[in-house]
Amino acid sequence: MKKFLWAILLTVIPYYSVWGGFIQVTGVDKDSVQKVIVSPIDDRLIYTISEDILFRSKDRGRTWEKVFISRGEEIRDLFVDRHLYDTVYLLSESSLYLISPQGNRKLFGIGPEEETLAVIKTEDTLYLGTTHGLLVSREDTGQWSPCPGFLNDIPVYALDSYGAGIVLATAQGVYSFKDNEGVKKAIVRHSIETEADEPASLSISTVAYDRYDQDIIYLGTSEGLFVSRDGGRLFFKQYISHLENADIRCISQPSDAIRSLYVATDGGLCIVDLDYEESRSLFEGLPTEDIFWLDWDTTGRLFVATGRGLFQKEEFTLSSYSIRMQELIKDEPGYLSVQQAALTYNEVHPQKVQKWRNALKYRALFPQISVDYDKSVYGSSSGQFAVGPRDWGVNIAWDVGDLIWNSYEDDIDTRSRLTAQLRNNILDDINTVYFARVRVKAELADPSLKKDDRLKKELRLMELTAILDGYTGGFFSKQSKPVRDKN
Repeated sequence: MKKFLWAILLTVIPYYSVWGGFIQVTGVDKDSVQKVIVSPIDDRLIYTISEDILFRSKDRGRTWEKVFISRGEEIRDLFVDRHLYDTVYLLSESSLYLISPQGNRKLFGIGPEEETLAVIKTEDTLYLGTTHGLLVSREDTGQWSPCPGFLNDIPVYALDSYGAGIVLATAQGVYSFKDNEGVKKAIVRHSIETEADEPASLSISTVAYDRYDQDIIYLGTSEGLFVSRDGGRLFFKQYISHLENADIRCISQPSDAIRSLYVATDGGLCIVDLDYEESRSLFEGLPTEDIFWLDWDTTGRLFVATGRGLFQKEEFTLSSYSIRMQELIKDEPGYLSVQQAALTYNEVHPQKVQKWRNALKYRALFPQISVDYDKSVYGSSSGQFAVGPRDWGVNIAWDVGDLIWNSYEDDIDTRSRLTAQLRNNILDDINTVYFARVRVKAELADPSLKKDDRLKKELRLMELTAILDGYTGGFFSKQSKPVRDKN
């Protein structure tokens, strides 16, 4: 019995290694994996490419087999046919191969002075991006010819299609066309205000249509994300927090993320909220931030191609990671309310200084009044004096100059500077603690968080809450919804 159990363990363990909630797929015996694609026809079929090998799994990633080995050439691209079962187009540096149940067949070979870079297929037409332009072939003819209306000396790095539309990223910008229309060059700019096109140094890694709107096209570049909302005529940079100039390699849009994108970058895997123009990193448990590609199957399982191999995550719920700032703080006071409470509690609110200055103005309107009780002394020019009985005396004096300048204003200026310095220090502390607490809440929302890590983060959350209460006299906890509901 023990031998049987050990046999099971030795059979199962080699397939996977666990990394922070992710499972490393060890059947793909390559350190670096460039792309992973789940078949759109049957998600039991998964394909992935390394530098020189095409791997295929027919059982949702359980086991893998080497389907093609490129001898002496680097594999450049992979396209999985959307209509034919288990049919893929594999691109090496100089050749295009068709890999299907009928066998492997070379479809195209390029000259010694050229290289192939990208491939895509529409319903019955193949498009091949090369260092010397775009080539087109009707699948039934096998004849290749330059794309009409396109400059044949421009390298084409990436392609995507949507219906009859084709968009391509080149060394000289972005072009798009449809079957019945000519090729159009897009204008790519950093912002609406500028009229200058992007410099030639801008490197475009990937291009993708929005899966819900054909007029929206995304560019992944060496300087962040660019978006077109007019079918590819104008592209403007999308300024996303924490993703401004990231090197974007892959843009993916799952079926339940209409206004969100998932992007693979040299700095990790990120989710981008297009409405709020913000992003956040996902899956910090991965052993590398060097992410090349990602794809999902119909069950929500995520596959990630990285510089350290192929990883997968079971039962990945996309909607659980679409957490906006508003959702994290909806039951708590906002940062402005916490700032005001801290300033008031610590008596450094700007209104306090203003009250001092107003009081000083009113002070100048009031006279100096002195009261005495003494005997009156009378005198004459002849030198005679007389002392009267004791009596009360009241003296009133105004300093008219105080209406223009009051010497006490120097004291208020000094106190104001000291108060402003203290106020800025308090605001810096409040902002740091408040948003650190929000980040901890976002991390706690990850269902894959380990038990020990979750406990540490919950303690850290309590610590940050106590700091905010200390600065505000308990205002933060009193205004939080769970506490108010109990009362």
